[in-house]
Amino acid sequence: MSEYINGSELINVASAGCDEVIQDFLPVGVTVLGAPQKIGKTFFCLQLSNAIADEVEFLGHTVQQGRVVYCALEDTKEKIKKRYELFGCQASEQIDFIFNDSVQEFNIEHELNHFTSKYENIRLFVIDTFAKMRDKNTEAKYLLEYDEVSKIHALALKYHIAILLVTHVNKHIDYLNPFDSIYGSRGVTAAADGMMVMLKQQNDLEIKNLFVIGKDIPEDKLYLKQDQYLKYFLADNHEDEQEDDEDITKVIHFLVKKKEYIGTHENLCAILNLKITSRKLSSKIKKHQSVFDDNFIKISYPPRRAKARLIEMVYVGNDDMTVNNQDQNDTS
Repeated sequence: MSEYINGSELINVASAGCDEVIQDFLPVGVTVLGAPQKIGKTFFCLQLSNAIADEVEFLGHTVQQGRVVYCALEDTKEKIKKRYELFGCQASEQIDFIFNDSVQEFNIEHELNHFTSKYENIRLFVIDTFAKMRDKNTEAKYLLEYDEVSKIHALALKYHIAILLVTHVNKHIDYLNPFDSIYGSRGVTAAADGMMVMLKQQNDLEIKNLFVIGKDIPEDKLYLKQDQYLKYFLADNHEDEQEDDEDITKVIHFLVKKKEYIGTHENLCAILNLKITSRKLSSKIKKHQSVFDDNFIKISYPPRRAKARLIEMVYVGNDDMTVNNQDQNDTS
């Protein structure tokens, strides 16, 4: 049934609650995680699940606590237990596991009905892997896959949870366009709210690149390593520091001059004529938080107005206090 409202009514529509299970990383809705075999995507998903269950920050992002349902459709109970032993910790009591080696007997809507009727605080539903629950007779065609993921998307919105579909990547990986490497047609990714792709970094195999993008999620590229317990942590990145510094310096100079900015990242890009997307700017600002702190710039995020994500940046120093001006004074 169609619903008709005008623009002023739309502005006053009440929010349905928090739209992100992990801030700027994992939205309510469907997210597809693509990765090659044996790269460690199950370790990644288990660590993510534990972070949500125990309300622990995940790779620098704030987490909304809740229960997790983990569908281990490729692994046995013994294998999952072994992975937790390698982690050096136990699975959280807030995680429920489903083990099912029969595609014909697995019904995601049935499982969601079961767990949401049992618990009120389900936040994440992991399907590891998506291929195991799909009809083997389904061809990889755009409309078929778009319809398939759209139905899962509708369930995610119905229960206001994040559903993570874990899948593989194509044999031939395009490192310049990593999201095109997700296995299947573009119907899978077109119906998703977010996408992640994990790949080994070409010039350093100890580092794994995690590419992140989504609706209202800042585009990002994380550099990850695993510690002795195979837990992921953020690694230092020096790949594009010079490029990042130029954009961040422009933002700092602008704020020192104007003292304050409240608005969208997109508008800030336009004001400063930055040759990057608003999502990329958001990612850079978060990555260089310490640089803004050093330059006496306070950053906060006001409540959303409709769909626009606002940022507030206030310069609280004086014109002689910035790092850049100090450097100039030292050389004068």
